[in-house]
Amino acid sequence: MSIKITIPFPIPSQEKPRIGKYGNWYSPTSKFCEDLQLYVAGQMRLKKYIRLEGDVIISGNVFYSGKKSGDFDHILSTIFDGIKEVALKDDAQIMGIESFYIIQNSGQDCVVLEIREAKNLWKEGL
Repeated sequence: MSIKITIPFPIPSQEKPRIGKYGNWYSPTSKFCEDLQLYVAGQMRLKKYIRLEGDVIISGNVFYSGKKSGDFDHILSTIFDGIKEVALKDDAQIMGIESFYIIQNSGQDCVVLEIREAKNLWKEGL
């Protein structure tokens, strides 16, 4: 089984972990991650997808028009936070990532994701 979702808007970089007022580390969660989870949940309901419970491989292309917007690893982190608990039970299920950051001269900023079960992929080849 696989889940295919297009996110038709740009993804901001995840904020970096920081030290709190009392010396504890925390990672700020943005309102955007919550909105992304709601969007992904809506798309999953619309397309009648069910949450994947086993190991998965994620293929994703991030399309931006114009100049580069943020660090690619932080953008991926935002995407993973946006799909966990909705498309996945936990991001510990992610066994592999195939992803590209594509800068284009024109067109719409978007992310095209495919999340597929990893159980038979190792035998078949990626």
